[in-house]
Amino acid sequence: MGYTLGLSHLFQAQVFFVFGDEAYAQGLMRKIDDKVLVSTSAEFSKPVTRRPEIRLAYLMSSEYFTQRVVQMLEGKYAHSITKYSSAISQYSDSPDKALFLYVRQNLHYYRHELDEFHKLRWHFFEEKLAEQQLHDILELFESVLREELTAELDLRLSRATTFSLRNAAKTDLSFVSDFITILKARKQTLSSKLPLLFKSSDITTTAKEVYPNKSAVAVIVYFAWITIGLTALSFYLPHRRSRSLL
Repeated sequence: MGYTLGLSHLFQAQVFFVFGDEAYAQGLMRKIDDKVLVSTSAEFSKPVTRRPEIRLAYLMSSEYFTQRVVQMLEGKYAHSITKYSSAISQYSDSPDKALFLYVRQNLHYYRHELDEFHKLRWHFFEEKLAEQQLHDILELFESVLREELTAELDLRLSRATTFSLRNAAKTDLSFVSDFITILKARKQTLSSKLPLLFKSSDITTTAKEVYPNKSAVAVIVYFAWITIGLTALSFYLPHRRSRSLL
């Protein structure tokens, strides 16, 4: 029972967001889309499959982004992190890893299956702080996403340009020229600072603590002890009876 009373309440904040129309239309969010379809291709009439949630999921779950969130919290919310350091330390035996593991377990990304909405959820010890921190996490997420996309485009441009120069006299490289034009258009979109993500809802927080539910944990602990007691009793009584018969 002492364990359940020692658990810390966490408030939940969540926000829905969508991709910016121009960034989405240019295929910026797709991980790989180097294939060029022409009207003579058998695949030309097939719908282009876009999987931006794969990119987001990988980035959101990466150690790199988690570490960026940790740095942001330690810098902007140092007082709050210090205030709740005791509760955060329960997430790891190592003080250096506690906040990192706390973020890993309390920041969640969701993709709605039948539409284009995405959702972030974040948990913290104070309702207002949970809301403010989620706002900053979403901004950080867009910033890191822009950095990743820019680095990826620079690498593709470099490779495509090098390939074009090395093979200029060997074959028709019009498809490479087209690809370079597309990459430059995408980079211009990124450089223009057009938003990649748009909030489609206000950040909402729970009116009361949602996790962990101490009452539920207490019930589970009680039932666990009852089960252990009954199991022990079922072994003890037959053994005692057999000894009395002897």
